[in-house]
Amino acid sequence: SSAEGGTTDARTETPQADHQPRPWDQPTQAMEIPQVPTGPTDGPLQVLYVCTANICRSPWMELMSRQLAGQYGLGTRVYFGSAGTHGFIDREMDPTMAQTLQARGVDTSWFRSRALTREMVDEADLVLTAESTHRQFILDDQPNAFRKVVTLGQAAEVARQSPGVPLMQALAERR
Repeated sequence: SSAEGGTTDARTETPQADHQPRPWDQPTQAMEIPQVPTGPTDGPLQVLYVCTANICRSPWMELMSRQLAGQYGLGTRVYFGSAGTHGFIDREMDPTMAQTLQARGVDTSWFRSRALTREMVDEADLVLTAESTHRQFILDDQPNAFRKVVTLGQAAEVARQSPGVPLMQALAERR
């Protein structure tokens, strides 16, 4: 059952949440990114951002990614989502983080937090975590996901060291 404060530990409980796409989960547009594993897929690349409660960092990353992808008009090839390892369920974003995004023209009024589930990790093509503790939390439960679960810092470092190489390809080559 939910712990005090409404959080849920994804290892011990699956939240009562609808796993259907939310109305605002329209795929955003993205760069040409090779699929991992090789071969075409029918849907967009699934990118999942993960932090602790899914009310500050991971929603900021999700919403900012959507905004930037839309601004660059990159097609409908990437879906951005977010969740928390000990996530609140159906909470609004932290007011300070929401104000930061709103100042950049991002609508945060629709966002509601989600607790991380095994299914979310399974369905994602790339899981970017806010901290190494979030990565370890996921890998403790799902060790076979190690190739697609990286910290945002690790992904940024790979991208920095691999100019001109698509991020997914660079990540795959460095694993």
